[in-house]
Amino acid sequence: MRKMIIALVAVVAVSGCTSTEQDVVGGGLIGAGVGGLVGGGKGAALLLTKWGTRATMVAGMFIYGIGLVAIALALSPGGSYWAVLPGILIYGFGGGIAFTTLFVAAASGVAANEQGVASALGSTSLQIGAALGLAAALVVANVGLGGVAATTSDVVDGLRMAGLFAAAAVFLGAVLALMLKQAPGIAQDAATSAEAAH
Repeated sequence: MRKMIIALVAVVAVSGCTSTEQDVVGGGLIGAGVGGLVGGGKGAALLLTKWGTRATMVAGMFIYGIGLVAIALALSPGGSYWAVLPGILIYGFGGGIAFTTLFVAAASGVAANEQGVASALGSTSLQIGAALGLAAALVVANVGLGGVAATTSDVVDGLRMAGLFAAAAVFLGAVLALMLKQAPGIAQDAATSAEAAH
C-alpha cells in the first residue's frame, strides 16, 4: 500500500507538470508526443528490466524535469518554437519513461481482481494532479502582475517562473520516488506489464 501511495503522489506531481507545460509554458503536443513515443513503452520496459522500478522512475522524472527547465529557460519575448523544441523533446522523452513507470509501479503487487481499482486510482490521481498543477502554475505565472496590464516581457517572465516551478515539483517527485522499495522480481514483472500496455 505504501508503494502505491508514493506512486500515486508521483503521478500527481508529474501530471500537474504535464498540464503546466502544455497549457502555461507553451510546449507543443506534437513535440511532447514524439518524444514520449521514443521514450515510452518499450524504452521504459527495457529500463524497468535493467534498472527496476525505482531507478527507472527517478531517471524518467529527472529527464522530464530537465526538459521543463530547458523549455522555461528558452522562452523569450521574440523567441520561436525552434528555441523550445529541444526542451520539448527532452520533456517528452522523460515523460514517456516516467508515466509508463508510474502506472507500472501503481499496479505492481496488486491482485488481479484489484487491477481495475489500481488503474482507476492512478488515472484519478493523474487528473487531480493536472488540475492542481495547472492552478498552482497559473498562480506562479501571475505573481507580481497585480491586475496591471502586462507587457510581453512580463508574461514571458511569468511563464518562465511557472516552468521552473513545475520542474521543481517534478524534481521533488523524483526524490519521493527514491522512497519506493524494490521488491524481488519486480523488474521483470514491471517490464512485462509495460510491454503489454503498449
